Amino acid sequence: MPNKEIGKRLGWIIDEIYGSRKRYLFVKDVGISGSGRLSNYIAGHNKIPQYIFDWLSSNTDVNLHWLQTGEGEPWLPPSIDADTINLDELIKKGITIICEDEQYSAEEVREILKGIQRAKEYRNRSLNNGK
Repeated sequence: MPNKEIGKRLGWIIDEIYGSRKRYLFVKDVGISGSGRLSNYIAGHNKIPQYIFDWLSSNTDVNLHWLQTGEGEPWLPPSIDADTINLDELIKKGITIICEDEQYSAEEVREILKGIQRAKEYRNRSLNNGK
């Protein structure tokens, strides 16, 4: 049975990952056929097929329990210990790569930087909660 709340959460996740104007990239990456299908899933008109959940599980840090139930946090905790990585160094390297690649639009760079900011905030919350 389709569920409008799951559809809303799916739309939010896609917008967080790709940006609200880039949903077509999600459609392409996941392999959804037909341009209107994603809109129907998000609106709750059609049941979201399992392969979309499988793709999200394999390719993102989305908490599928949250996506399906609304319980918990939208993002899974990092799979590696925050103390074992230097996030700031990774960010510097990532920004360098992005700046060297002229194929990124200004909007795409802004979305990437928002994702980096979310990662830093998550790391800081995780470190503060561990104390």
